[in-house]
Amino acid sequence: MIRICRRLSIYPDESLYEAIHKACLSKFLPSLARNTLTLMLAKAGIEPPARHAALLETADTLDDEHAAPEENLTVRVEVDMLYIGDVTERIRPPSNLLLVPDIVFHENPRQTRILREMLKDYQLGACP
Repeated sequence: MIRICRRLSIYPDESLYEAIHKACLSKFLPSLARNTLTLMLAKAGIEPPARHAALLETADTLDDEHAAPEENLTVRVEVDMLYIGDVTERIRPPSNLLLVPDIVFHENPRQTRILREMLKDYQLGACP
């Protein structure tokens, strides 16, 4: 809960409802447990964001396939900075270059969205 609160203080446009569902891995829960979680959140006054209200009536889970469409995120590297949408991080030189894999990155919207969320989580735990 502390990590969720910290993330919401840094990214206030994110939803507490979605953050709790992600932390509980609700898309992997059985239907009864997932519905109970949703009911308990509603009793606590934690409602789904408006963009999910219509989707929740028809969708059984909150996952990437049912998520509301987001803006086109771009990944770019400039000098020593990485930009994924509105999230930026300084690129640090590796301590051992042999441990850095040489991969081919094929950009797609879902992967870019996941990478942005991972970068946000990394920044919450990263040392300054």
